Amino acid sequence: MAAVCFSILLGGLGVQQLWLNDNYVHDEQRQILSRVLLAGPRGDILDRQGRLLVGNHARYSVVLYANELRDALREEYKNVPKTDPDRQNTARLQVVQRFLDRANALLGRNETLNAEAIKRHFAQNLSQPLTLISNLSPEEYARFNEEMPVVSPMQTAVEAVRYYPYGALAAHTLGYVSRFEETEADNVPGNGLRTFSAFVQEGATGVERAYDEQLRGTTGGEIWVVDPSGYRSEPEPMDRQPPLQGNGIRSSLDLDLQRVAEVAMGNHTGGIAVLDVQTGEILVMASKPDYDLNDTSPYISDATGLDIATREAGLNRALKGLYPPGSSFKLIVSIAGLRAGLLDADTVFECPAKFPVGNKFFDEHDGVGFGTVDLPKALQVSSNVFFYQAGLKIGPNLIADEARRFGLNEPTDVDLPSETLSMIVPDPAWKKAHRPLDGPWSGGDTVMLAIGQSFLRVTPLQMACFVASLARDETRTIPTILFNPNRSHDEVSKGAEPIGMTPAERALLLQGMERVSTIGTGRLIHNDVPEVRVAAKTGTAQYYSHKFETTAAWCVGFAPLDNPRIAFAVVIEGTDPHDNFHGGAVAGPIVGAILKEYFQQHPELKTQNAEVKNQN
Repeated sequence: MAAVCFSILLGGLGVQQLWLNDNYVHDEQRQILSRVLLAGPRGDILDRQGRLLVGNHARYSVVLYANELRDALREEYKNVPKTDPDRQNTARLQVVQRFLDRANALLGRNETLNAEAIKRHFAQNLSQPLTLISNLSPEEYARFNEEMPVVSPMQTAVEAVRYYPYGALAAHTLGYVSRFEETEADNVPGNGLRTFSAFVQEGATGVERAYDEQLRGTTGGEIWVVDPSGYRSEPEPMDRQPPLQGNGIRSSLDLDLQRVAEVAMGNHTGGIAVLDVQTGEILVMASKPDYDLNDTSPYISDATGLDIATREAGLNRALKGLYPPGSSFKLIVSIAGLRAGLLDADTVFECPAKFPVGNKFFDEHDGVGFGTVDLPKALQVSSNVFFYQAGLKIGPNLIADEARRFGLNEPTDVDLPSETLSMIVPDPAWKKAHRPLDGPWSGGDTVMLAIGQSFLRVTPLQMACFVASLARDETRTIPTILFNPNRSHDEVSKGAEPIGMTPAERALLLQGMERVSTIGTGRLIHNDVPEVRVAAKTGTAQYYSHKFETTAAWCVGFAPLDNPRIAFAVVIEGTDPHDNFHGGAVAGPIVGAILKEYFQQHPELKTQNAEVKNQN
């Protein structure tokens, strides 16, 4: 679309004429020139295939510059009875009402004043225009400009405001903008003239904020000749420096995958992060509850702000949501045990319904027990009792060290703002330093750590990075929101090292992960992609949120198992006390929907599942 700018067409009373050729100011030729700054539109944000995710459209308004009303307000104040308890505000309302009456008559409208909004504007925002009528049609805009003198405090504004064609889609990731008043622009001629400012949009959250410098347009301006009454003397500006649109961003998001993921989430609360295994590019970043980004443009109203705050919809749960990872953390415990030589293909544990640690009993999640269990089956059925015993054998320090090797104790360094810094990987030293009143680390702490609960807190993006790293047999993945077909391996795995498992140990781990998706706790995934080999792990963890016990239902993993290309982490929050709220039942189908769409786009990556024997 053509560049649209914010143009305040006001006159130059009390200014000196600037001789533009040699910057000489002639005192004898005053009151005939004015300079108007024009905000450059922001660049577009596209998805990885070049489809528009964020753009601009024109917004026409009638605005009133309150700081131009000093004389009128002073005279009106004299006319308001001294007995009026709110004399100053009454004067303001009466002056503004006269301007609105004139605008209504000119446009054939019947707009009314919001007294509280006007009072608030005079108290806080005198430097910014007061909008009297918004969303003019192009015809109304043209008619108003024909009738209104340029020196009037009431003018039209044309603003390039952000437009979000998909509403709430990827709201937290794309982000929204705020506005600030730009009063100077060195690249625009006419520094000696009375200047009317432009309102420039700057990124406030998400991609808009992360890449604000690239997206932000370049301010331009116009020099207008006006007659003594304030009307333009010429049909065209005397000089013009056109505003320039900012550069576009081609994000790594996949519009179709993002849409499928959010539809599959439904009304659940939670977060999703999906990565390209080989590049670290974010294909999906979803968080719910969400909000329509169009409600933030051109600004966030009080009602919208209150709604977002009340629903806690402002939090990007994929990036900042902190959850215990539950049984998905059993992958870390398995890797720690395999690398230390404490788990192998011959390791088996008896797994009854309850397991004693000290003077307490810790339950198996099915309430019955699984009998004799090896590592692949422990992952398949997500046996807590197996991992209680494995955790005690391995010890909390080795488990915590392994989690830190994969970066679960620190931010991912994603190129998005406001990533949380509060993730926790606990061990005895951490508990002593941060929870001294809870006493020293105990065996109970170890078994809870081994099943991904305890004090552990991670984000969906961290877990997606972990499984992407596992898919490549490395320890680190640096995610990015930018599409780059030439991204190097060093950019993806900066600071990584080989995981350090032998081929046999890795095969043992992946055998268990594949069973999860075919005959185990995550078998609902397999219903959507029966022809794809998927390595997965589900998890269900209880924690307290706002003093209520909440469940985090997880599903993490990657596919295809033999040629990994897509990694996923889904977490859904819930308070359902029944057994049906767990990772496999809630998060698993969401993963299935995402993978179905992905492999429909990439049918060449489909592989037949190897026959998996049920070793129950």
